[in-house]
Amino acid sequence: NDEDNPNSKASIASKGPFASDSSIMRIKNELRSMMTSTIDELSANSNYSSLASIGITSDTTTGELSIDDDRFDKALSLDFEGVRRLFVTSGFSDNNAHTLGRFTNDTKTGTYQVDADGDQIGGIDVDRLGDVITSKEGGSNGLSLNAPAGSGTGDFTFVRGIAGQISRYWDESTDQFDGYFTQTNEAIQRRIDEFKDRAELMAEKVERFRQRLIKQFAGLEDSMSRLQNQSQSFQAQIGALG
Repeated sequence: NDEDNPNSKASIASKGPFASDSSIMRIKNELRSMMTSTIDELSANSNYSSLASIGITSDTTTGELSIDDDRFDKALSLDFEGVRRLFVTSGFSDNNAHTLGRFTNDTKTGTYQVDADGDQIGGIDVDRLGDVITSKEGGSNGLSLNAPAGSGTGDFTFVRGIAGQISRYWDESTDQFDGYFTQTNEAIQRRIDEFKDRAELMAEKVERFRQRLIKQFAGLEDSMSRLQNQSQSFQAQIGALG
């Protein structure tokens, strides 16, 4: 029964051509994790640290998202900034003089002790250009903050919201050198090349076998021709004796 066979054309067509592809399953699971997980960095600073907390939930079977409009509207009215942080990449500090400047894909989420007087982020010496300090190593690598000299210390939290996580995931996955999609494409191409080499090798074996058969058939025809000539000669000799 084709319907019971997961590899049948009918089964594949109903589920989609990538239903059992391990690469697609990995992407699906990682994206689902981003959409359903709690963002720990927001837990201590916001009422909303997950999509579920603002009324957006994911069906465990299909993965489809649904939204509770009343709960979402209530969250927006009570804490718009908290909802915004849940989606975007942001940074906040207990020192109002320290604000987020720039960041890179290498910048890790977390809370860092900032010392604007000693030019340090998370205990690591940083570069200063005017009011901006920039880290070039450690977990804060690529993080730039507006932290004027003399503004003291503070705990700065860098957090990637859902959209920020997905954006980073896309950038890393599509990196032309070591991105996941690039590596997967190269792996698939290697398999294609291997199958091509095996097909060419098989074709060579088939051709050698064909040539051997042709030789054997030619030899058989030659033998048959000699036997036929010998038979005719033998029949002629018998006829002469009669």
